[in-house]
Amino acid sequence: MEALFIIIFAIIALGIFIFSVTVLRGYTLTVLWKWFIIPMFHLPPITMIQAIALMLVINFLFKDTKVDWKKKTEPSEFLSSIGTVILQCGMILLIGWIVTKFM
Repeated sequence: MEALFIIIFAIIALGIFIFSVTVLRGYTLTVLWKWFIIPMFHLPPITMIQAIALMLVINFLFKDTKVDWKKKTEPSEFLSSIGTVILQCGMILLIGWIVTKFM
């Protein structure tokens, strides 16, 4: 019974993580789109859903994903990946904001 609870909790935590990362990256893309694509190419703004769809297409076309199913993932690696995503999006937005000041 306890093992079942742990598995269900892990699945729910993974779902929340994936959803949060997707929303954060979608928000980052909408901001970058607003800062750079609209002024340079005179395209309309995109919504969060459009940004997520665009990310899916780009990841499908250009990302080489190699999954090692035999490797065990530690909980600390999971927490580290959350921090990495937040830091990556924050740094991208900071650098993008600095670049907009020179445009």
